[in-house]
Amino acid sequence: MLLTAHLHLNTPVTAKIRILPKERDTLALAHLIQDSGAQILTVHGRTRDNMQHQIGACNFDIIRKIKQELKIPVFSNGGIELFEDVEKCLKQTEADGVMVSEAILENPMLFSGKTPDGVQIAKEYLECARLYPCPLIGHAVRPHMFKFLYRDLMKFTDLRDSFHSFTNKQLEDGPKLVEERRRKDTLLINRDQLEMKGTFKEGEDADDDQDKKQQQQQLDGVNIRSLCKKEEGISEERRTSWYRRHRTRREEMLRREEIKRAKLRAERAAEKEEGGKCFRFSIFDDDDDDDDDDNGEGDDEDSSEEDDE
Repeated sequence: MLLTAHLHLNTPVTAKIRILPKERDTLALAHLIQDSGAQILTVHGRTRDNMQHQIGACNFDIIRKIKQELKIPVFSNGGIELFEDVEKCLKQTEADGVMVSEAILENPMLFSGKTPDGVQIAKEYLECARLYPCPLIGHAVRPHMFKFLYRDLMKFTDLRDSFHSFTNKQLEDGPKLVEERRRKDTLLINRDQLEMKGTFKEGEDADDDQDKKQQQQQLDGVNIRSLCKKEEGISEERRTSWYRRHRTRREEMLRREEIKRAKLRAERAAEKEEGGKCFRFSIFDDDDDDDDDDNGEGDDEDSSEEDDE
């Protein structure tokens, strides 16, 4: 396919691959792609299994080896969360460039080294969507807004729930709604500070249940932030990003599934062993194992059949 495209197209042909389980197979594939006429090769430093079952760290070493062996430009892909990761990747892989996917959905200015305010990004995105309408834009607005405003929506959970049911027209007011909640949030923080000093009475200015709910959410947020500050080696920007939540949630899900499978295997083994013992002692009720072996074995077979079912 690459060779055909290279021979019949006037534009350069590029390719992107994931590494294979064996290093030599990955290198052989990279050489084959180069020989087929590809002008640029992008390499994701994880295997196909890493995409679904075991996420794991990105293998920059194999990307560096590919870069050293090929004559065409090699781009590195995977493992990028912040701009500092881009610099680290280029240093480790010696690649000609870096391709980013998930992290740049949250921060389109990632390559500038800046982390702009999510509300400002959301406003610019909505303006672009208005100026350059597209038939499919309606399906893309909501997920993009969630990524841009992720940090705020994780704090204002009631607003996050409302976003799920908003129409595209209502989502246009999303940045304004977040700004309003930020202003209220600032007032609540000041209130909490006064309360800690003993100069604010509980319930004062809380005219309705909604205000009380917002106050409790802010208190919970303050507690969570104070606990997370104790984490070593993780910056505030990393800890609160959509990218990290997205990745760690998948990792946690896989970890829980593995724990559940291990627990199930252990329970089945215990039930099988305990079932045989209970059968011998509860039915025959003696301490002499003579003449009981056949019965015990038969019971184990019954237990195995139940386990299989």
